[in-house]
Amino acid sequence: ELVIHLRCGDIFDNTDPDFIRSSRQKTLIHNILSRNKKRFINNDIKKVTVVTALHFGANDLNQRYFYSDKIYNDNIIFLKNFENKVNDFGYELNLVSNVDFDLDFCYMSHSHHFVGSVSQVSNIIKKCLPKPAKIYY
Repeated sequence: ELVIHLRCGDIFDNTDPDFIRSSRQKTLIHNILSRNKKRFINNDIKKVTVVTALHFGANDLNQRYFYSDKIYNDNIIFLKNFENKVNDFGYELNLVSNVDFDLDFCYMSHSHHFVGSVSQVSNIIKKCLPKPAKIYY
């Protein structure tokens, strides 16, 4: 199983300084999938799972979430395009997104084939993976 962490949610807000990360993530994921297709087949990858959440941070000063319908829709478009890309490679996309983030964290940290996103969570996961795990860049 190839486990892919995707940072979603408020990262797609083009008024936020983190917006550039969503563009970098799109490019990163595209490049990783394109460069490693043969490696996935050679490593006998049978399943592709995305671990993600539509995370929208909050402003502690005014108790407002950084949510908008536009940002939500941009996320859905991104995820659908990503699913199409995975389907084009011949895989069905599985989704893991629990209310309890600890479950998602544990799922990713026990993977043996991992692709990280542009987030600190992915950087931590990479440090927690079992020794024989393959990390794709």
